[in-house]
Amino acid sequence: MNLLAWLGLAAALLLLSSAGLWLGRRRVRRAARAAIHQFRARLSRYQLQQRRLAKATLAADPVVLAAVLHHAQEHGLSEGDVRRRVDHYIDEIVPQLNVLSYYKIGYNLAKLVLNLLYRVTVDYQDEAALGRIPKKDVMVYVMNHRSNVDYVVVAYVLAYGAHVSYAVGEWARVWPLEYVFKSFGSYFIRRGFREPLYHAVLERYVHLITKNGVTQGFFPEGRLARDGRLGPAKLGLLDYICRTLLDPEFTRDIWFVPVAMNFDRVLEDRALIRELVDERDRPGRLWQAWTVVTYVSRNLARLLTGRLKRYGRAAINFGTPLSLRHWLRATPGVLELPKAQRLAELQQLAQELMGRIGAIIPVTPVPLAAAALLSFDQTVIPKAALLERMDQLRDRLHDVNAKVVRGDARIPPPAATRGGRWRQPGGAAGRAPPAPVLRQLDRASGPYQGTADAVPQGARDGSGAAAAAPRTHLGRRGETSNSCCRTIDLRDDREQQLAHDEFVGLHPG
Repeated sequence: MNLLAWLGLAAALLLLSSAGLWLGRRRVRRAARAAIHQFRARLSRYQLQQRRLAKATLAADPVVLAAVLHHAQEHGLSEGDVRRRVDHYIDEIVPQLNVLSYYKIGYNLAKLVLNLLYRVTVDYQDEAALGRIPKKDVMVYVMNHRSNVDYVVVAYVLAYGAHVSYAVGEWARVWPLEYVFKSFGSYFIRRGFREPLYHAVLERYVHLITKNGVTQGFFPEGRLARDGRLGPAKLGLLDYICRTLLDPEFTRDIWFVPVAMNFDRVLEDRALIRELVDERDRPGRLWQAWTVVTYVSRNLARLLTGRLKRYGRAAINFGTPLSLRHWLRATPGVLELPKAQRLAELQQLAQELMGRIGAIIPVTPVPLAAAALLSFDQTVIPKAALLERMDQLRDRLHDVNAKVVRGDARIPPPAATRGGRWRQPGGAAGRAPPAPVLRQLDRASGPYQGTADAVPQGARDGSGAAAAAPRTHLGRRGETSNSCCRTIDLRDDREQQLAHDEFVGLHPG
């Protein structure tokens, strides 16, 4: 009897645990469906399947199998050893999208962090052209790379309507970032790794997700811009996506959507400037980790004490999409050419995409103020002259159809005195301060000729169409305020902590 009782208890516990597991999974699936319905996300069925199915499909791909045999013969290795290496590559590349992780944790965390650091705005998008893209076609967002927060900004802006699978560099293959990115549906690529076997696996994975309608996003430059200028495009990933059209089973079109981002200040500004001066001056992993920890700790302390200030604006624009099939009609047979000739032809497509990105790079207030400051060949600048120069630069940008953030608002003049007494921004009266001037850092160079952050590439030739800012879920556009009129000495380290509105007369938050 005792043995039967124990067996019955074990069976009951097993049944209860199985029922609890089934109910838990059912609840998770319901929550995932509710999140997809709430965000109206554009998700393919492929993204919701189990990861092991995608890995099995990729491992059995005929191109991958042929690459395994070729690699084994070329290097004198056994087929089993090469297969294990391929399995390692597949495990490294293939993600597993977790809908709840992306929409319930990732979105809310991005919303919290971004709104603490920036005022995120969408100031321009070609709504008519974007609305004409058929829902069955594949969309690929092609972006300039200003900061490592670019991934978060674009995903946050596009959360209501689309999920984006990013191509992420190997820098994020550290715990816990690797798990986080994979749970968000992003895949990792090894930049600069030339092994043909690895690239055969990567190309077939890109072909697999493109064929199954996964919305993707990648940075053609392949690296962060050190000085804000658009760099040359790398063609590897673009080539993989385009060659999906060679599959006879793929009958849809691929649309490349240009995305341009700019910031008043990027989080990595000091590190990028150091690398711009000497690219070999790159700190090690431990120093980078220590920098991140100290940065987070300091800003957390500022947040708790009420002293945290935003980094200004994070502006993002969406340009006119480009149809790959339409482009290929003007250059037929490109995808069937040998690789060297094919990449030479695809360079024209890359230049077209980079030109469309450059034409819509948003001009944010701080780069505009910096360009105005550097246009003076003197170290002491009257503030009224600076504001007038900013207006002149903005008018010039408007003439070439550049996308100026809040370009319809005029920069307010310095606050005036009333009755011989100076009015402070807070409303209290006091003594009149000295003449409002700005002092620049001493520099040996001559007059400033231009800046990539202030004047977008492609804007000088008049490309791009002007349009009013679209209505988005990101909220209202900011309001103007009276600028602070006091002497600002840029040689004083303490002045580097000034809020951006003291430079441009606009509240970034």
